[in-house]
Amino acid sequence: LQLKQQLADEKANFTQELQKQEELQRSTNQVTVYLKEKTTLFEAKAKEKESEILQLKQQLADEKANFTQELQKYEELQRSPNQVTVDLKEKTIFLEAKVKEKESEILQLKQQLADEKANFTQELQKQ
Repeated sequence: LQLKQQLADEKANFTQELQKQEELQRSTNQVTVYLKEKTTLFEAKAKEKESEILQLKQQLADEKANFTQELQKYEELQRSPNQVTVDLKEKTIFLEAKVKEKESEILQLKQQLADEKANFTQELQKQ
C-alpha cells in the first residue's frame, strides 16, 4: 500500500513537471513568434526609411541638376553681368537652403532609423 502511494505521488509529481515543461514551451513559442513579428516590422520600417532617404537624395540631385540648367540658361542669354550675378546669388542662396533642408531631413531619418534599431535591439535583449 505504501509503495502504491509512493508510485501515485511520483506519478503526480511527474505529471506536474510535464505540465510545467509544456507551459514553458508554449511561453517560449509565444516569445519566438513575438520576436519574429517585431523583426519583420522593424525590417519593413528600416526599408521604408531607407527608401525615404533615397527619395530625398534623388530630389537633391534633381534640384542640383535644375540649378545647373538654370545657370547655363543665364550664360546662354548673356544678360547683363550685374543681373546675372544678382540672379545667381539668389538662386545659390535658395539652393543652399534647400540642400540644408534635405540634408537635415536625411539626418532625421537616419536618426529615426538608428533609434528604432536601438529600441528593437533592446526589445530583443529583454526577450
